Amino acid sequence: MNCFDLKQMAHFSGVNEQMITLWNKKYGIFHEDKITATSKFSALDLKKLQNVAMLTNLNPKYKISTISQLSVEELSIRLEFELQNYLKNESDYEDIIGLLIIFLLTFDSPSFENILSLVIRQLGIEKCFSAIIYPILERLGILSNKKTMISVARQRFAMNILRKFFYFLIKNTARPVANERKWVLFLTNNHYQDLYLLYSCLVLKQHGETIIYLGEDISLSTLEECAISVNPTHFLTYISPLQTENPLSDYSHWIEDNFPEAVFIVSGNKSSFAQLEIDTIHPLFRPEDLRDYIDKLII
Repeated sequence: MNCFDLKQMAHFSGVNEQMITLWNKKYGIFHEDKITATSKFSALDLKKLQNVAMLTNLNPKYKISTISQLSVEELSIRLEFELQNYLKNESDYEDIIGLLIIFLLTFDSPSFENILSLVIRQLGIEKCFSAIIYPILERLGILSNKKTMISVARQRFAMNILRKFFYFLIKNTARPVANERKWVLFLTNNHYQDLYLLYSCLVLKQHGETIIYLGEDISLSTLEECAISVNPTHFLTYISPLQTENPLSDYSHWIEDNFPEAVFIVSGNKSSFAQLEIDTIHPLFRPEDLRDYIDKLII
């Protein structure tokens, strides 16, 4: 099914419209006689364009005249090999981010999971999350108010494939010897973006922390019931710029009154805290800040 126009092809691939038209005219990359503003492209066309562009960026030995004639499967094999060297030597991951977004846009979960597994092996989960996954979520409009060209269906697919990936990592992460700390992880009432919570759960498990994962849309009464039962030392939630109403003050006051020794950690980017004036929370502005905080606890 042809579902992308020329403007979208340029936006998602990073190759401008004039270059796409030129590549097709000179090298027949899409095997069409002529491309116009009204031309429609398939998911395979988008993948091929991204793969060709990325290979030529990663290694000058690849010539567009040659690789534009290869199939998407052949291009993908070569790209995976080049990515291993790229990840070892680069600190700018724009190409990886673009490639993974293409997989999400084309509903290609096998390719997404394969490349993301490679990235995690090379960079580690925390660097992968902060440098690659977090920017992907922002560009898809999941963590910000920015308008995007991404449909709701593709946003939901992206959320669910990443959620599934985190579940797998959490399940297969061996937990070191636990300590006496207990963490309650939750999102406040009517909030559902739990990917940051899943990331936090994974990091905490790696450090041997005891986790009580409540998840999305947790009312204050539900939090009360859990906290009174388990007596947590830490509460952790995430605040998004998309949240127009934040009942964090109610949660914060309750925690302060009933668990004065507990730490209430709120994660989010700095813009998320612009309208928030609560002195009793411990803010974390970057994904890496959670590991730094835990490391200080261990010391």
